[in-house]
Amino acid sequence: MLNLKDKFSKRIDELSETSAAYLVSGSCADHTEYKMMVGKLAGLQQAKQEFQEIWDKFVHQQEED
Repeated sequence: MLNLKDKFSKRIDELSETSAAYLVSGSCADHTEYKMMVGKLAGLQQAKQEFQEIWDKFVHQQEED
């Protein structure tokens, strides 16, 4: 089970790093694309946080059973 959590976190981190590198390199064609990429980064971090909260609740529930 931990393998699933680790793989998910690793993939989110990889996508975040790629998106951040794209932003830092100045590759966005315009302000609209820049805003989209910033939103993507925020969404990825939110997804990681939400997954962690769900995971923690799941593990806690499993410990109670």
